[in-house]
Amino acid sequence: MINIVIAILHPMPRQLINILLLFMCLMLFIKCAQVVQLTGGEKDSEAPKLIQSLPENKSVNFVADQIILQFDEFIQLKDISNQIIINPPLPEIPEMEADGKKLKINLKKSKTEPNTTYRIFFGNAINDMHEGNVLKDFEFVFSTGSEIDTLKAKGEIEIEFDKSEPGECVVALYNTDKITNDSFAYQLKADYIVKSNKTGNFDFKYLPNKNFKALAFWDKNKNYLYDGESERIAFSDLTHNPSIDTTSIHLNMFAEKTGKLYLKKTYSPYYGKVQLIYSKEVISNIKPLHDSDQTKIYHHQQNKANDTLSVYYKNITDTLKLISTNPEFSILDTLIIGLPKFKPTIAKKLMFTQNWLAGVLEKNVKPRLQFYNLIDTGLAKNALLKIKYIKDTLKVTEDVELKVIDPITVELANNFAEGIDYKVVCDTAAFHDYTGKYNDSIKLNLSRRESSELGKLKLNLLLDKKQHYIIQLIGANHTVVMEKSVYLSLSSSNSVEVIMDELFPGTYRIKIIYDDNANKKWDTGNLLEKRQPEKIRIPAKEIKIMADWEVEEEIKIQ
Repeated sequence: MINIVIAILHPMPRQLINILLLFMCLMLFIKCAQVVQLTGGEKDSEAPKLIQSLPENKSVNFVADQIILQFDEFIQLKDISNQIIINPPLPEIPEMEADGKKLKINLKKSKTEPNTTYRIFFGNAINDMHEGNVLKDFEFVFSTGSEIDTLKAKGEIEIEFDKSEPGECVVALYNTDKITNDSFAYQLKADYIVKSNKTGNFDFKYLPNKNFKALAFWDKNKNYLYDGESERIAFSDLTHNPSIDTTSIHLNMFAEKTGKLYLKKTYSPYYGKVQLIYSKEVISNIKPLHDSDQTKIYHHQQNKANDTLSVYYKNITDTLKLISTNPEFSILDTLIIGLPKFKPTIAKKLMFTQNWLAGVLEKNVKPRLQFYNLIDTGLAKNALLKIKYIKDTLKVTEDVELKVIDPITVELANNFAEGIDYKVVCDTAAFHDYTGKYNDSIKLNLSRRESSELGKLKLNLLLDKKQHYIIQLIGANHTVVMEKSVYLSLSSSNSVEVIMDELFPGTYRIKIIYDDNANKKWDTGNLLEKRQPEKIRIPAKEIKIMADWEVEEEIKIQ
C-alpha cells in the first residue's frame, strides 16, 4: 500500500513526500493503539438453578447417606445456622459443603426416622459465587417411607398489646404424644419449625396426620427453646391436626411478667437522693432501718407502678440503711447504701421543675413545683413569692397561697382563670433545702389552657360481652391520652356511652381492653398457667378531634 502511495506522490518534491508519509504512519499508529472498554456482556442477575439431584427431590424410600445437588453455576453457602431449617429436626446437623457447582449434604451421622417425610429448607443460604444472587426459599424433600406427607398449616401472629407486627419469630409445632408436662416449651425441641415473616405470617408444609400444639416465640439466643420472660411468647389453647383443621392458626404474642422481683442496683445521682432500680414494676414501702431516722427520709412513689423508686434523705452521712417491703410479693429487704460525700463548700443552687409546659397549665390542674432535694418548709418565705397579671387593664400583684403537698412538692393554691397571662415571681432564697442550697431568682410564665382550644368525644359503644372493660383513647405510638372503665352487667344492654372531654385536637383511635379480672389494668398472659393475655380490640376507625367541637362516634364490636 505504501508503494502505491509513493507512486501517486512521485511527482511531488521528495521532502514533501517524506512529511506526508510520516503523518500517515503516525495516524495509523494512533488508530491501532486506541483502547476500547470491554463490555463483558450483561451483569448476571439470575439465581442458581438446580439441574440435577441425587437422589431426586421428593424421593420416597430414602436410604442414602449423601445428597448431591447439581446447579448450573458455581455456588456458595451463607449464614447456614440462621437460614437452613430441617423438619423434623435431625439428632445431628448434617455436614454441608459447596463444591464448585455441587452442594453435598452428608447424612452419615444424622439418623433419620422410618416412615418420615423430611424437608430441608435453605432460606437464602444458596448464592452464586460471583454476583451473590440468592436462590430464595429452595427446599429439598424426601421420605424414608413409601409416601410424602402433604398436609399443610398456616397462620399469623400479632402482638396482643398493640396489635403490631411481631417481626421474625420462630413458630413451633409439638407432637402432643411427646408432651409430658406443661413446661415442654422450655425443654423440648419442636417437631416442626418455621420462621414467620416480619408481618407475622407463617406456613408449614409436608406435615403428617398428627395432633400438634402450636407456639411462637422470639428466639433471641437461637436455641429453638423458649427461655422465659426475656423472649416474647404466643401459644394456642387448641390442639391442631392439619388433616382436620384447615383454618388459619392465630397466635397472640405477649411478654410474660417477670417472675422474680429483686433489686438490680442503687444509684445516687447527688447527695440527698437515692434511686432503687428493681427487676420489674414494683410498689414498695420504704422505711429507715432505725426508727430514729424516720423524719430523715422520704420515699417518693409515682402514681403508677414502675421499676424505679426514689428515696430522699437529709442529715445522713456515709450510709443509708433502709427496709423495703413489697405487699404483692411479701418480700422484705434490708438495704445498706453508700452515700456520696456532702461538700458544703460547693455552692449549688436548689433546683425544681414545674408541672406546666411552655407556659401553659392544663385545665383542672393546680400549678406545682417539685424540688430535687427535701426542702425545709419552715424556711419557705411566702413574701418572696408573687403572682403578677393584668386584669381589666389594671396591673395586679397577689401573694402566693402556698400549700405543701409533700417534702419535695409545693402547690400554688391561688385561682388561675382562663384568658389571663400570669407571671410567677420567685425571688432568691424563697426556698431552702437541708444542705444550705437555695433557689435563684426566677420568673415563670403561666396561663391556663382555654376550653375553646379543646374538643370533646361522645362515644357510643356496642360491645359483644357482659363484663368489665377499659376504654382507652390512644394517640401516636399507642400513647394513652384518656382512659375510662366500663361495666356491662347481665341485666344491662350491650350498648354504653362514654364521654371523653378536654381533648387536644388531633387524630386518635379507640382501644378496648377486656378487663376479665376487673382490676382496671391490662394483664399479660402466662404459659405455664395456660393463661392468655387479656383480649384487646383496636377498631380501624380513626377519630378526628377538633378544637371547641363535640364529635360523636359509634363503634360496634361483634
